[in-house]
This record gives sequence, C-alpha cells and structure tokens, in this order.
Amino acid sequence: MYSQVLEGWAIPNKTTVERFGEAIASAGFQKIQCIDKTPLIRKSSDLMHEGCESVLPVLFAQVLEGKIPRAVLLNNIAGSRQKACLDLGIWGYKIFIAEK
Repeated sequence: MYSQVLEGWAIPNKTTVERFGEAIASAGFQKIQCIDKTPLIRKSSDLMHEGCESVLPVLFAQVLEGKIPRAVLLNNIAGSRQKACLDLGIWGYKIFIAEK
C-alpha cells in the first residue's frame, strides 16, 4: 500500500518526525514545537479516497486501451491509498515551529 502511494506521488526527502526535529535542531533552531494537524485533514482525506476509488475501474480500462498515461492511474491509486496510510498511522500531517 505504501509503495503504491510512493509510486504515484512525487514526495522527495521523506523523514520521521524525530529525524526532522533533530535536523532542524542541528541547523541551529531552538524552542522547537511539533504540532499534529492530522485530525484537520481527515475529511479531505475521506473525500479524496472516495473520489479516487469511484473512478479507479474506468482509469484501469483507459490505461489498457492506451487512452491515458499510466501516471494518471498511479496518481489516482496514490490518492486512494493515502487514506489507509493515514488511518493506519503510517503518516500524518505535522507543522514545526521553531526560532533561530
């Protein structure tokens, strides 16, 4: 599931919350706070999942017929799977606040 998301999205330089906090601390930032904003995007995540799931069979057929590029299908699969990753705690949405 996670690999399906990564194949369909271009999200470079992923890291953990801990590693990101360490990296900004080593860059001289202080008073570092990490705020979890995951609950605020759940409704959007649900809507994206439903929309992607509803067109998935059509996109599969269109790729097989050569009507759309495979990248469109992969992006749709990523949109569909992001909800499961979020629900399983594989990722979340965080904001870091710090002083330099």
